Amino acid sequence: MGPKILVAGVTVPLPYALALRLVPGFDSMRVVSRIGLLFMFGFAGLVGLGAERVMRKLGPKMERPQYRVAAAAVFLALVAVEYDFPWRRYLAQTVPTAQGVPEVYQVLRRLPPAPLLEIPGGTPGIIGSRQESEYVFLSIFHWRPLLNGYSGYRPPSYLVTMALARALPEHRALELLQRTTGLGYLVVHLDRLPPGKRAQWNNPPGMRVLYRSNNALLLTPEHESPTDLLPALLDFHPRETTILGTPIQPVSADQQQVDLRLNGSPPTSVFTGLPLDLEVVLTNRSTTTWPALASVGEPLVYLGYRFVGPGGRVIQEVQNAARLPDDPRPGVPVRATLTAFAPQTPGDFHLVVGLSQGGKWFPTLIELPISVKPWPK
Repeated sequence: MGPKILVAGVTVPLPYALALRLVPGFDSMRVVSRIGLLFMFGFAGLVGLGAERVMRKLGPKMERPQYRVAAAAVFLALVAVEYDFPWRRYLAQTVPTAQGVPEVYQVLRRLPPAPLLEIPGGTPGIIGSRQESEYVFLSIFHWRPLLNGYSGYRPPSYLVTMALARALPEHRALELLQRTTGLGYLVVHLDRLPPGKRAQWNNPPGMRVLYRSNNALLLTPEHESPTDLLPALLDFHPRETTILGTPIQPVSADQQQVDLRLNGSPPTSVFTGLPLDLEVVLTNRSTTTWPALASVGEPLVYLGYRFVGPGGRVIQEVQNAARLPDDPRPGVPVRATLTAFAPQTPGDFHLVVGLSQGGKWFPTLIELPISVKPWPK
């Protein structure tokens, strides 16, 4: 079950937490369920010893090679049945070889080296993990430094980079990506974008088209920019200011004035557990700039959400669901994408979206009625 469990907002330690402290090797197991692999290795050895003893008890005939091979085949068949192997369909995705790699990467390979960003990028959940791992695999065909990525460890800078990536094609996001990463190329997978988002890439500001097809774009920034913000992006020590120099401190209650609106028409229903992508435009109506764009440091201002059920009961809440792609300045709109995951329980809810800092919500919120439906049987 892991080292702890959250019960009614209270963290309760479990026996695994004690094992983490006392048993050598436990703290190296990133996913708790994988501890079962150690058990399986030991169990397999014991089964092998037991099988040999049974074969010896059956008499000298079992010493013959043909009998041993037959016994091994029987054991393998039993294992296959136990794992439901004859009937289970294991889903595997084909990947391109050098001859089948998309043309956009062939064009990219012939260009001078520079950091690459692939769009869509930074999408939370399983869909995003699959996309990012595919980008990593395809990088072997062009070998350009990749801002996307997928592994068991996400550096703090990745959250900032992907917040900026999800704000594209906004010119401010492009400028900050150049200043923080030295961005040189963008591959935009048009066939993976919703229609509204795809239309935004028809004539993106500040970018020049190097390649275009029905499914993909290869772009480069029109103007070079210094990477003056790269040291701040990669500084993972405790900081007193954001990457842009805004002091990291609480926003006072009288300065938590914000206009919030959604771009486009949000869905009114969703299946349990599925993600909802919401494009939020916020405008700081106070007189101070808010801290948001930083690899490390708290308290930062985040976009968050909660699902509220009948009677005002909070079913699900994530206050730091999305980093903002800028420090919100007074009167300057900031566009950010928030991914909210529907509850696993069907029902009629209100999806509440807003800003939070230090575990507390700003007073201005967006509230949307939404129906969470069970999956068809």
